[in-house]
Amino acid sequence: MEKSGYKIVRCAACSLVFVNPRDEAAALLSQYGDNRSSPAAYYEATAGEDRQNALKILEIVNKHCGKGEILDVGCNVGTFLESARDKGWKPQGVDANPQAIAACAKKGIRAAKGFFGEEKIAELDRQTFDLISMNDTLEHFQDPKEVLRQAGAHLKPGGGISLLTPNLESFLARMFQIKPKEHLFYFSLATLSKMLQETGFKVLHAAEWSRRRNVGAMHLGASFENPLWASVSKFLQISRLDGIVNVALEAMFREQIYILAKKA
Repeated sequence: MEKSGYKIVRCAACSLVFVNPRDEAAALLSQYGDNRSSPAAYYEATAGEDRQNALKILEIVNKHCGKGEILDVGCNVGTFLESARDKGWKPQGVDANPQAIAACAKKGIRAAKGFFGEEKIAELDRQTFDLISMNDTLEHFQDPKEVLRQAGAHLKPGGGISLLTPNLESFLARMFQIKPKEHLFYFSLATLSKMLQETGFKVLHAAEWSRRRNVGAMHLGASFENPLWASVSKFLQISRLDGIVNVALEAMFREQIYILAKKA
């Protein structure tokens, strides 16, 4: 398959789907650093829906993990970390977008600017965590397996990792989430579970996931090749029909996968 000038391939051995070849790390980082991809304004606009999703995730997390130090990788404006703090967690974040880092600071959340890695961990108050969360983040990395290994190295014994990512098996995700400049890997429950097991984790909870979206705000953040979709998003926002569409899409589709795993 080819999209936007990028080839998307499937591994014959493990069925993992990914962009090959991928952009260099500097080019990948720049789209977040200058607020083009995953812009802060979009996540401010979707904070209400994102908080609903965060509370669903935290309900599962709190059944399996004791509360403590949490690191959210790709935290953007800090909505998930705000929700976690309200539930008794001590939050920190990492994000490549300086506008997102500033938004976190206004909320009293410390976050390191840049891609997750050893140099960013060193900038935080703590170097080991009870939980590392990655919401719509893992698919952006050049080497997700190495990211999971690094996450494991910075989890306390028995610590957990919480992952939310587009579901390749979902029609809706295939329509809107195949964005090869941003999303470099495309997971199913099977391929992500296998990668977690290979990087030292035991899966505790795995499910196809429905989430509340804000389709009226999608034109602020989504990378549409067809400008018609941005116009539809604006129309739904102006007409105030977006709320109905949000509920309908959540009920009809399992467009993401959610996995909670524990460091083995």
